[in-house]
Amino acid sequence: MAVILNRFVSLILSISMLFTSFFSLIGSPVKELKILVPKNWEMSVGDSRTLDFVFKNKDKTGAIEWEASPASVAEVDEWGRVTATGVGKATITAASGKLKDKVTLKVVATPTLIKGVRQTHDYKGNAVTQVKNRQKVVTRYPKGSPEVPEQVSNITDYTNFQQAVTADGAMWTVTDYGVLRYDANAPTKRDVEQRFMGDRYFYEADTTEGKVLAIIPDGEYGIWTVMHSGFSHISMAEMSGTQKAELMSDVTRTYVDRRGMVSQARYSNNAWRTYDDDNDGLWTSMYGAGELMRYAALKNDPEATPEQIEQARQSATRASEAVLLLHYIPMRTGTTQAYIRRHVNGNFPGDTEDRWLSADALEQGGNEAVYYPSQSPAVLFNSGFINYALTGSDKRLMNDGFYTPLVPDNWSNPADDENAGKEYAKRTRLLKGFVARTYSLKSENNSIHGNIYWRVNNDNTATGVSSVPESSPSYLINYENLRGVVVDASAEVPQRLWDSLLGSDYTAKDIIYKGDTSADELIGHVFIFKLIYDILVPEDPELGAILAVAANNLAQHLVDNSHQLVDGSGQPTTWSDFSRQTFCSGSAIAMSPLHSLVSLSIFKVAAYITGYQKWEDEYRFLALDPAYEFAELASQYGERIQAAVAYTLDKEASPLLATAANLLANTRIMETLKRLALNYSDEEMAMLAFYVLFQLESDSKLLCYYRLALEDWWASIRYSENPLWYYIYQLAYPGKTVKDAYGNNILKTAAWSLSRHPIDTVQFLASNKKRDDIASLDLTPLGLNIRSTLSYSVDEVTELPDLSGELETADILKLLVSISKLKWAVAAPDERALHKYNTCSYWLDSHHNTRRMEASTTYTLPYWLGVYHGMLK
Repeated sequence: MAVILNRFVSLILSISMLFTSFFSLIGSPVKELKILVPKNWEMSVGDSRTLDFVFKNKDKTGAIEWEASPASVAEVDEWGRVTATGVGKATITAASGKLKDKVTLKVVATPTLIKGVRQTHDYKGNAVTQVKNRQKVVTRYPKGSPEVPEQVSNITDYTNFQQAVTADGAMWTVTDYGVLRYDANAPTKRDVEQRFMGDRYFYEADTTEGKVLAIIPDGEYGIWTVMHSGFSHISMAEMSGTQKAELMSDVTRTYVDRRGMVSQARYSNNAWRTYDDDNDGLWTSMYGAGELMRYAALKNDPEATPEQIEQARQSATRASEAVLLLHYIPMRTGTTQAYIRRHVNGNFPGDTEDRWLSADALEQGGNEAVYYPSQSPAVLFNSGFINYALTGSDKRLMNDGFYTPLVPDNWSNPADDENAGKEYAKRTRLLKGFVARTYSLKSENNSIHGNIYWRVNNDNTATGVSSVPESSPSYLINYENLRGVVVDASAEVPQRLWDSLLGSDYTAKDIIYKGDTSADELIGHVFIFKLIYDILVPEDPELGAILAVAANNLAQHLVDNSHQLVDGSGQPTTWSDFSRQTFCSGSAIAMSPLHSLVSLSIFKVAAYITGYQKWEDEYRFLALDPAYEFAELASQYGERIQAAVAYTLDKEASPLLATAANLLANTRIMETLKRLALNYSDEEMAMLAFYVLFQLESDSKLLCYYRLALEDWWASIRYSENPLWYYIYQLAYPGKTVKDAYGNNILKTAAWSLSRHPIDTVQFLASNKKRDDIASLDLTPLGLNIRSTLSYSVDEVTELPDLSGELETADILKLLVSISKLKWAVAAPDERALHKYNTCSYWLDSHHNTRRMEASTTYTLPYWLGVYHGMLK
């Protein structure tokens, strides 16, 4: 009922927005050309902004001539980049033939401030009590180890050691999959039977069909196990959730921390060693957010010792500094000159050729006009999707006819030999504010292993380097070869960050950092920024100043660069183009709702931290302006995934399947299709953004859109039993009792899930195909990616059609019907694969790598978030 009501409200909002858009474009006087700027547009002296605009009628698209007056207040270049030169008001005019529009800019010496109020929206109900499951601590011993008791090591006849009863009355039994523990007095019904499989609990990974030879009670609550090659002791330790969290954080700091970065470690040369990862900042942000909330929770816990509180503060501060360092380590300042590349209407779902920007660039003196949509990405999709569902025509869905240059002959590819010697137009792009995704030191062997890194030079510049071969699709980034490109690197890293994380042994020339930073990296930073501001800044103003500059620089970088994060070429990175032009393209059907959430979160947090009114205005401008409507766009994820599924089936499988997909909207079959198509990295990005937006937004209209957006993601998450996503979802409905797809209270499920999270974060195997309760859905014969694996209960198995051989359309339809009838289930966290939250919780036996250790984040972040927001006690 709540979802139906929300959808009805959404329809009313959409109609209202449609009328607003209509009258804004055709009201008196009619604006055939409109400059797009926030209400009460303000800039500070020295700031720049690249202006966007729309034509009411695409047939009247033309080149724009810009003018600013007076020059003492503002200047504008030929591409619409306005620079504030002095305090006062200026008029900015855009003209295309007889069409004109003008806007007023207010330039101030210091930004106008909004009333700064720290706000945290907590759960309004009663906190759920932690589940008191004993924690499984496993120690492994090779044959001949003197530490193994003789009554264990001397057993040769295993016949009488197939069962064991421990001091708590639990019965342990050797099975075909490993060992079953049965405890009628377990904390919850789901804990009565606990399964032990793989090397998470035993000496070897394969525990099927007699591989576990014997089990012996240890005299307390655990057992000893015997295999041909060794022994393991499974101790069932009693500890509180806080004790478990602190123990896991200690292990993470000891083995996974790399100068404050927390991603993962690998075992090499008899030691755990850290290395840089593509998304160091994202993983560190998530880990650090948990440590921040740990510190805040312990400060208010009368039972916490001063030592506990101080350790939490140090851990939280170190992770926060490490993330902030990524905003300063590029040391970029000034500007660069970039080719004028136009956006393109690329092919969905993933063609690399001409997907985001054109290979062609504008020749010097050429006409830059391109047919771009005048409507918002939200309105365009609504009309295109309805037309596609009713007629099967994808022309409006894919926005055919847009993105074509007015004068095609004025564009050519600078990389083609035939164009050598041609001169091309260039535009100014801002370098300052670019965020690195990770960094290393030149002395480290693993410092270059991706598409583009930047080596800092002795002369305060940085040069692009890469290990990617020319044959790789990622060799070029938006058609730019960044190898050998030189950018300014003369800015200063705050001394505090340098001293804390690098020290006196290194200088700027020792740094190598990774570029092509993506949206998932940025949302992690925004997520922790909010918590740094709330928890550390009140007692650490020095860190607060560093944080405010970083948040402001990122926001300024985006508005100056047409809402794009641009790398050294002046072109956007692969996955951080938040412009309305990209969001309107056919290739961004599924991506744009998610990236709109990221963009909105960046400006909302920038306003919150800096207190600058201009970033709040920018946020509302992007959320609600008729040309953008990013808030409504965010709420279209479910429909866009349906459209993407149907379109892909139409192009790659069968028009009949595409038609069926559209007809099956809002059915269990379509829900299953959407879950099979889900990218869990996207799910992670969305949920971190939702945390930020529901913490900071109070506007009922925007909250309605965000709840609609959240429901689209909840359609899959409600099956996941992911405690972090359950907690974030609950905070969107702080006064309600929420149940998941299984009818269970999500806070109780989250508490149970945390109690069963493994204490050891090495990627041991914890499941096998002999288990008798849950199985993985295997769709590899259909050529589906491993991401599509879902798990289901074998208690009520629906017979699936034979997947071998050539499948006809009718066979696939029958398969989809059969799959949709499965009883979905999720194994307990300590009985399945261990991995980050950018992967689904349904995987049972993947990610087996005993030489890789994850951080504690998948436990410590949801645990402390639950405590911090009053959902767990």
